[in-house]
Amino acid sequence: MAKTSTVVCMRHRFKSHSRQFHHLPKLTAKSQMVTGYFVTIAFFYLADGLIAYAMPIVIEAHSVNMMVVGVVLSLSSAAGFLTDIIFPELFPTRGMRFYTRLALGFALITALTLFGLPHILWVLALGSVLWGAYYEAISFSHFTFVHQLIPAKKHDSTWGWLETIRSIGYVVAPLLGAFLLLQNNKHPFGVALFFFLLASGIFLGSRKAARQMKPDLVATEHQTFSQELGIWRKILRKIWHIYFFYFALIMVDMAFWSVGILLSVEMLETSKLSSLVLPAYMVPFLIVPLFASKLNLRWKKSQVAFVTAALGALLLAIGSIFSTGVLLILAIFVASIFLALATPEIQAVFQDYTETLGIYGNDMVGLQRSASSFAWIIGPLIAGALSTLMGNQLTMSFFAFVLFISAMIAYFGPKKIGLSQKGLQKSGV
Repeated sequence: MAKTSTVVCMRHRFKSHSRQFHHLPKLTAKSQMVTGYFVTIAFFYLADGLIAYAMPIVIEAHSVNMMVVGVVLSLSSAAGFLTDIIFPELFPTRGMRFYTRLALGFALITALTLFGLPHILWVLALGSVLWGAYYEAISFSHFTFVHQLIPAKKHDSTWGWLETIRSIGYVVAPLLGAFLLLQNNKHPFGVALFFFLLASGIFLGSRKAARQMKPDLVATEHQTFSQELGIWRKILRKIWHIYFFYFALIMVDMAFWSVGILLSVEMLETSKLSSLVLPAYMVPFLIVPLFASKLNLRWKKSQVAFVTAALGALLLAIGSIFSTGVLLILAIFVASIFLALATPEIQAVFQDYTETLGIYGNDMVGLQRSASSFAWIIGPLIAGALSTLMGNQLTMSFFAFVLFISAMIAYFGPKKIGLSQKGLQKSGV
């Protein structure tokens, strides 16, 4: 009798534990999905960094002059701008898995094209167009990833991780790319292809949490091109000051990757620290974004973004005018700390808008990404003209001053945005 009671008791405990363990795989699977996504984009950005580093060098080697180099490279931004319009139009409510697969597909074709075909000009131009398409697709993937898998209170910290992972790839890739280019000008693209394949394998292997993700919203119909632009126009009426702020923030980043390189070459004549211009800008982005969410304990995300960007821009503007050598490097480094705080915070602000817009969320993503694409289309042209007229340091100061003004406008601009899915529908979208 005692033995039977013991067996029943053991069975009862086993069943109880079984019910508990039955619920654990859901949490574990979701955790694996998030981790898998982070590892996927780590290899993705490492591959993208190799392409970004090698493309200008390879194009220059096969071009008549630098004007051709600029035109071919600008094709990536032009393609990105078009996809910012087309993706929400064709895929208005698709989720993270779709956009990640789309990005990886475009990325694999890009690397395969640049690695497998001869480097004649039309091939490089095609590679540039594909490059722009996959970069925008992965940006859509980030927004839908945060929407579908991350709680609202962790949006800013997640964007901090995404920014840090991206920055690590862009710091490591040039070091690896420089070595690979010494061997053969196709090697960086071959290694990029390998990393894209690795990223694809990791992503495909982390799909166990698919059933736990928020389902894609269902749109009643696809938008036309004119309807898409109409949605953008209605959203811009509400967030024009924030859009311009983000545009100015990207322009500063563009300035470092164009004028900043020229500045480092210029400083070779007067300082041994010239090679530290870009590292001074990039290193804070490796760590600082992870701490951005701590500031939200007292202030709103938008306030943190505007204030930190204004401080960083003002320091960079003044430092670029009055500093040289060590002081200039120090000014860039400290300014970059503030900019690295502002970047994930403004991304999280756009993420919140994406959430409130419901089925129009991807339209918001497309509009936000258009600011980046537009900055990279016109930015190099403006930077080149200003650099010729007033030198590299003053050009850096100019872009920093524009960011400072835009941050002040955004901070003191409209506080009640009033964006919602119902609002857009009532306005006749």
